[in-house]
Amino acid sequence: MQMSAGDGMQRIRLTSEELSCELLPEFGGKIASLVWRANGAELLQAPLGAYRRRAEHGGWAMPFDQSDAGGWDECVPSVAACAAGAGQIPGAIPGLIPDHGDLWGVPWQVVRGEGAEVELCAEAISLPLRLTRRAVLSGAELALFYTLERSEERRVGKEC
Repeated sequence: MQMSAGDGMQRIRLTSEELSCELLPEFGGKIASLVWRANGAELLQAPLGAYRRRAEHGGWAMPFDQSDAGGWDECVPSVAACAAGAGQIPGAIPGLIPDHGDLWGVPWQVVRGEGAEVELCAEAISLPLRLTRRAVLSGAELALFYTLERSEERRVGKEC
C-alpha cells in the first residue's frame, strides 16, 4: 500500500503483478482506478468531471450528478433518493436519503493498511450506519469485504 497526497488529494495505491488500484478516501472511499497492468487498460469509468468535495459544493445536499461520476462509489444506504424513515428508525434524520446515498460524498477514514490491503470506514449521515470496507488486491483479483453496522453515535469525518 502506498499513500500520497502530492496534488492535495489523498490517494492510496494497491499493486499486484497484474492489477493496480487507486482509492480516494476523502471522496467517499472511491475506487478511482483499476488498471490491468499488462496493457495499461483502465477497467473502470474514467471521471466525467472534476473531483468535487461535497462539503465545498452544496454540502450533504450536493446531487450525485454533480460528482465526477467515475470509478466505483458506495451507494449506501440507498441508490435512489428516498425517505429516511424518521420516526420509524431510531437515530434517523428527518428528510431524504440523497441520490446514491450518503457515503459516496463523505470522507472515509483509513483504519489500517499494509502490503496490497487497506481497510476504510465511514459513517452515514441520514441513518445511524457505519460501513467498513477492506480491499485486498492479489494477482488478477480485487476482493472487497464489507461490514455494515448500526452506529450508536454519529462520527462523520472522524475516526470510525
